[in-house]
Amino acid sequence: MDYNILGSVLAAIVTISGFLYSMFKISRDMRAERITENAQTLSEAKAYTDGQVALLQGKIKGVENSIKNLERAVDQDIQHVRQTYNSEIHNLTIKVEELREQITKGHSEMIGLISKMIEKDRN
Repeated sequence: MDYNILGSVLAAIVTISGFLYSMFKISRDMRAERITENAQTLSEAKAYTDGQVALLQGKIKGVENSIKNLERAVDQDIQHVRQTYNSEIHNLTIKVEELREQITKGHSEMIGLISKMIEKDRN
């Protein structure tokens, strides 16, 4: 048996196996690095979305408070309009009654005058 060939084959096998082991180790390290990067990216994304959620919730609270303030203002305006409306109706009712009294008084005076004129004409 030729030891040179056997040595060359063994050297080739050791070289190939070293190469394969190195490739396996590089692949494993890259996978671990990728998993770490993915976990870090996920963590950063979660932190960002949590911040955005908190920001939006703050804005929602602000809008809710604004809506409540506007509702109170509208309620006060409606109450004021009702009071004004009721006051105006009351004032108009009083004026209508005064006008009725004036018409009734005027009508009575006219009837009285007409009656006097008729009596004068009869005499």
